[in-house]
Amino acid sequence: MKKWIVLILMFGIVGCSQTDANATNILDDPGVDQLVNTLGYEVQLPTKLPFEPDSTEADIDSGNQQLNIHLRNEDYGVIDVFIVKGPVTYKGAETEEGTTPAGRSVQYRGNEDGHTLRFEQKGIHYQVSSLSFDGQTALKKEQLMEMIDNFE
Repeated sequence: MKKWIVLILMFGIVGCSQTDANATNILDDPGVDQLVNTLGYEVQLPTKLPFEPDSTEADIDSGNQQLNIHLRNEDYGVIDVFIVKGPVTYKGAETEEGTTPAGRSVQYRGNEDGHTLRFEQKGIHYQVSSLSFDGQTALKKEQLMEMIDNFE
C-alpha cells in the first residue's frame, strides 16, 4: 500500500512540474493597456502568444500615432506588433497573399530567421513580425497566423 502511495505522489509531482506545451501565453501588460487607452482609435491586441514574454516594451510613435509593442523571449527571439490607423503604403520586399486558419486575409513574407504578416481590420493596419538569432528557436509562420487569429 505504501508503495502505491509513493508512486502516486511521484507521478503527481512529475506531472505537475511539466510545462504544458499547449499553454496559452497572454499579453497582460498594464503599460500596453495604458498606451492603448491614449490612442485616438480602437485596436485589437493578441490574446494568445506563441511564448511567454521575458520582457514587454511598448511606445507610441508621435508622428503617426502608431502603437509599437516589442515582446522578447530568450529562447525564441522577438515579436514586434505594429498597429496604426489610416492608409498605409508598405515598401520593400514583396509579400504573398494568404489566409489564416480562421479565414483572415494576410500578407506574408519570411525566411528561416523571421516572418512578417500584415492584415487590416476596420481601417486599422496590423503588422506582426518575428525575428530569432543564433541559438534561438525560430517561430513558424503558422504560430504567427494562430497569434493573428487571436487578436481581439
